[in-house]
Amino acid sequence: MHENINKGLILIIAPAGYGKTILIQQYLGFSGMKYSWLNIHPDMNNFYVFMNYLIHSIKRINAEFGNSSLLLIEDYREKYEFSSNQDKITDDIIATFINELYLYFEDDLVLVLDEPGNLDNSEWVKLTFNKLFANIPSHIHFVITTRNLPVFSSASLLAKQNILKIEMNELAFTKKETGKLVKDIYNIDCGDKDIQLLTDALAGWITGLHLILQSHGEYFPRLQLDKLVIVDDIFNYFTEDIFADLSSEVKEFLMITSLLENFTSKQCNDLFKTEESPAIINELLRKNIFIQVLHTEPGGSEPRYSYQVLFKKFLNLKVKELKSESEINSFYRKVSDYYLEQNEIVPAVNYLLSAGQIQKAAELIHIHFQTYFDNGNFDILWKWLEKIENGSSNSDYRLLYFKALLLKFFMGSTEESLPILDKAIELSLECKDNQFWIKCIISKTRNLISLGKITEALKILQTADRVKTKGTNKARILFLNAYILYQDSLYDKAIKYLNEAANILEHESDNSRNSTDLKLEIFNLFGHIFLIKGDYSKSISYYERVAVSTKKISLKYETLCNLVLLYSQSAKFDKAVTYLEEAKEISRLISIPIFRITYLLANQALRYEFGDFEGSIKLLEELNRTAIEIKHKYYIFLSYSLIGDSYYSLNKLNKAEEYFDMAFIYINENSEYEKVQFAYSKALLIKKTSTISEIETVLLKAYNYYEEQKMIYSRIQAAFHLADFYKKSGNTVKALQFIKEVLTVSEEKEYYAFLQREVFDHRDLFDFACANKLKNKFIKELLNSSLEKPEVSWISDESRIRYIETKDSLYDVHLKLLGKNEIRLRGSILDDSKWGKKKWKSIFIYLLVSAKMTLSKDRIIDLFYPETSAESADNIFHQMISKFRNLIRFTYPSDLLINVNDVTSSKTAKSGKNKNIDEIKLFPSLISYEDKQLQLSNDFTIYIDSVEFEKLSKKIPVIKDTAEKVKVMMNAVELYKGDFMEGNYETWCEELRTKYRTAFVTISEELIKLLYESADYHKTLHYSEILLKHEPVNLVCYEYIINSMMKLEKPQLAQLRYNQLVKFYKKEYDDVLPARLSEKFKKIIMN
Repeated sequence: MHENINKGLILIIAPAGYGKTILIQQYLGFSGMKYSWLNIHPDMNNFYVFMNYLIHSIKRINAEFGNSSLLLIEDYREKYEFSSNQDKITDDIIATFINELYLYFEDDLVLVLDEPGNLDNSEWVKLTFNKLFANIPSHIHFVITTRNLPVFSSASLLAKQNILKIEMNELAFTKKETGKLVKDIYNIDCGDKDIQLLTDALAGWITGLHLILQSHGEYFPRLQLDKLVIVDDIFNYFTEDIFADLSSEVKEFLMITSLLENFTSKQCNDLFKTEESPAIINELLRKNIFIQVLHTEPGGSEPRYSYQVLFKKFLNLKVKELKSESEINSFYRKVSDYYLEQNEIVPAVNYLLSAGQIQKAAELIHIHFQTYFDNGNFDILWKWLEKIENGSSNSDYRLLYFKALLLKFFMGSTEESLPILDKAIELSLECKDNQFWIKCIISKTRNLISLGKITEALKILQTADRVKTKGTNKARILFLNAYILYQDSLYDKAIKYLNEAANILEHESDNSRNSTDLKLEIFNLFGHIFLIKGDYSKSISYYERVAVSTKKISLKYETLCNLVLLYSQSAKFDKAVTYLEEAKEISRLISIPIFRITYLLANQALRYEFGDFEGSIKLLEELNRTAIEIKHKYYIFLSYSLIGDSYYSLNKLNKAEEYFDMAFIYINENSEYEKVQFAYSKALLIKKTSTISEIETVLLKAYNYYEEQKMIYSRIQAAFHLADFYKKSGNTVKALQFIKEVLTVSEEKEYYAFLQREVFDHRDLFDFACANKLKNKFIKELLNSSLEKPEVSWISDESRIRYIETKDSLYDVHLKLLGKNEIRLRGSILDDSKWGKKKWKSIFIYLLVSAKMTLSKDRIIDLFYPETSAESADNIFHQMISKFRNLIRFTYPSDLLINVNDVTSSKTAKSGKNKNIDEIKLFPSLISYEDKQLQLSNDFTIYIDSVEFEKLSKKIPVIKDTAEKVKVMMNAVELYKGDFMEGNYETWCEELRTKYRTAFVTISEELIKLLYESADYHKTLHYSEILLKHEPVNLVCYEYIINSMMKLEKPQLAQLRYNQLVKFYKKEYDDVLPARLSEKFKKIIMN
C-alpha cells in the first residue's frame, strides 16, 4: 500500500473483521498526510445529507473549507426538485466541492469513506461517486472501505492507473502470519499442521483467529474447525465462550451499554449510579474484548467508547434474549431523561423514539423543530420524523407540516410535499388551529410558485382570506400576492402589497430567521420591480440591502451581478467594480458554468457600458464557448447578439452583421423578445448607412414592444435611435419628440452610460437637442463625464488606446496656445482658410481666454480695428459673428449639411401638426450676441492649455504635501510647450506671454529644487533639461544639473555641462561667465 500512496482512490473490499480499519490507520500513520474520516451510515441515504456529512468531516481539518458548497446545497434544496434535476444538482455541487478542495488544500489530503455500502443503490449514489472520482485533484486521495462491490464505476480511474484495489484474499492471514500470531502474540506452542488447519478453516479471517485463540487458547487444535463456515456463526459461537467467562457485573455493563450509540465512563457512572464504570472499561480494554476508543474532538474532556460492529450485534441479541422489552424501554427512557437534564435535545429525542415514547418525542419535536430547521439540521429532523409511527405522524398536522418543509428544503422534493400539505391543511382546519392552517396555506402557495404553478398558487392563497391574520403570517400572504402580481407584470399593484408587508415587519418584534428571510425576499422583489420599471436608484437601494444581509449564495450572487449592471448603466463604475469583485469571489468558489456565465455577463456589461468594447468581446467569446459546451441555446443566442452589439459600437459593421446572423441561427421562435431584438439590431446596422422607411417600422415595433413590457431602459435606447433616424430623414418634429423623451427620462432615471457612449457617433443629435434648448445642462454634464472618465486598470489596452485617440474629439473647442498655436473643433484642425479673415482667429482666441469668455463689441473694435471707420468696423463685426456662430458646422460630414425644412414642413403638414418649422433649429450656435456682448455659449466643452496651466500654477502654493505638490508641478511643466501665442506680437498677447513664462520658470526652478532635495537626480536632470529648452542660460538650472551629475558619479558629463554653460553665456551676453560663478561650478566638480 505504501508504494501506491499517491493513487487517487484506494478501494478496500472485504467482510467485517479482516483488518480494513487497522490497515488504513497504518497507512495514514505512514504517509503523515492530513485526513478526514467519514463513517457512512444508512441515515445518509440522500445526496444532500451525504454531501453535508462529507463536507463537515473535512471542515474539521480546515474550518474555511466547504462554506460555498454548503450554501449552494441549502440554496438548491429550496430552488430545485431533486428527482427531476439530479444531473444539474450533482454536477454543480460536486464541481463546487472539488473546486474548494483545490482552493483550501495545497498539500496531500486523504478522505476516508467507511462503508458506502450502507447507501442504497440509488441513481444519485452512482452519479455522486462517478463525478467525484472523475475529477479527483492530484493531491486528493480517497480511501474507501466496504464489504461489497461498490455501485459506482472505476473505469476512468483504472484507465488512468489511478486506483489501488485491495480485496479479501490480500488481507487474509497466510499460514506464516497465523503462525506468528499463535506463537508470538498468544505464546501457544503447536505444530505447522495445526496452524495450517486453523488458517484454512477461517480463510485467514483475522477476527476469527483472535476469537478462537482467546476462547480456547492452546486447546484450539481439538476443535472441529472445518464445521464452521459462516462468519456470524463463528463469531457468535466463540463470543458465547468469551461472554460466559465474564462476571455478571461486566456482562450487565456490556449488554446495557450496547444499547447506547457510544458512551463515556462518566456517563455510565451517572446512568448506573456507580463508580465502577472506569474499572470495567479498563478491564475490557486490557482483555481486548472488542471495545473501541473513538476519536475525541479537540479539547474533549474524556474519550468516548463503542464496540466492534459484530460484537455490538452479538450484545444487542443478548439484551433481547435476557431482558424484557419493558426493561429495555425503561432504560431508553432513563437515558432520554439524562440527556434532557443536560439540555441535549437530539439524543433525548432519539432515545425516546427508541423507547417507543412517540407522543413525548413528538412534543419535543414541536418545541424544537424551528430551531433545528433554522440551523440547517435537516438530517436530524428527517430521521426523527421517519422513526415516528405512520399513525401518529398522519394524525399530527404539525408533524405533517414539518415533513412537507423537509421534503422541499432537505430532500429537494417539492412536488411530494403538496399532498402532505393538503392533509395538514385539512387536519389543522378540523382542529380549528387557524394560525397553523395559515402557515400550511402559505407553505403550499410558496411550493406551487416554485413549481411554476402560478394559477394554482393564487387559488390556494385566496382561501387565506377566510381567516384573520396578523404579524409575519399576514406579511407573508401580502408578499405572495405581490409576487403573483409581479409574475403578471402588474408592478404598481405588487408595490402596494410589498409596502404593506414591509410596514408590518417594520413594526414586528419577530427577529427569527423566517422573518429576516421574508424581509430580504420583499427587498429583492422591490429590486426586481424597480429594475424593470427603470428606477435604478430605488432598485439599487433594495438590492444593496439584500446583498449585505442574505446568506443564500445564489440570491447574493444574482443580486451582486444586478448591482454591477445597474451601476454600470448609471455610469457609476467604481461601485460597479466593487460589486463585481464580490461576485468574482463567489464565482471563484463555485465552479458552475451558469455561475460563470452570470459573472461574465456582469463583467461584460461593465466594460461595454464603460466603452471598452474590445474587452467586452473577449468576455463574450468565453461566454459563448461555455454556452456551447453546456448546450444552452439562449446564452449562445445572447452571446452572439452582444458580440454583434460590441462590433456595431466599434463601427465594424461587417463583423457586427456576421454575429447578428449567427445569433439568428439560435433564435427561439417562441420568444417574441428574441425576434424583436434581432430585427432591432439589424435595423440599427442599416441605419448607419441608409434611411429607408423599413427601418422606421422595425424601430417603432421595438419601441412599442419595450413599452408594453415596461422595459424602460431598452425603450429609451430605441427612442434614441428613432430620434436619430427621424433627424437623418429630415423629420425634425418627430426627432425632437423622441430626443426630448430620451433626455428627460435618462436624466430622471440616471441612464448615463449609454448616452456617454453615443456621444462619439451621434454628436449631431446632441447638437440638435442643444440647439432647441433640450436639457442643455444635462448634455454638458454627459460630455464632461465622458471627458473625465477615470484612468482604470481593468479596461483592455485596445480600448485605452482608442479612447486616448478619440478623446480630443469630445472637446467642442481645443486650443493649444503654449508653443505652436492650434485650434481644433471636435478633433478637426481649423486652419486659416476657414476663418475668412486672419484677425478673426485672433479675436476668437482672445474671446476664449477672456474672463467669462465674454467681450463687448466696443472692446473688440477698439482693440482690433482702431483705425477702421465705425460703419466698416460694424459691418466687419457682424460678418465675424455670423462666421463664429456657424463654426460648429465645419465638424459635420457633408451628408448632414442638408436643408431639411421642406421635408419637415411636408411631414408636419401631413401629420396635422401646427409646429412652426422655423422654431426648430438644426445646429447650435457657438457664439451668442446680445446687448452688444459677444459670448461663447455655455453649452460647449472647451479646453485651453494656457488656462489649464494657470489653474495648476494657482493650485501649487496651497498644496501642503510635498509629493502631491511635485506631481502637480510636473503636470504644469509638461503642459508648457512654449511661449504663449508664438509669432503673435499684439499687446494683449505680450502681456499673457510674459505672465505664463514667468510662472513656468518659477515652477520649474522650485520643482528642480524639490527633486534634488529628495535625491531623485534623474528627474532633476529631466526637468532641468525642459527648463533649459526655454531658458538656455538659467544658472539655477545648471547648478542642479552639475550637482546631480556629480551625485550620479558622472564627473565627465558634469564638466561637459559646465563647458556648455560657458559657451551659451558668452553667446547670450557677449561676455565671459563671472569668476565667482566659474569658481563655484569648478569647486562642485573638483569635490
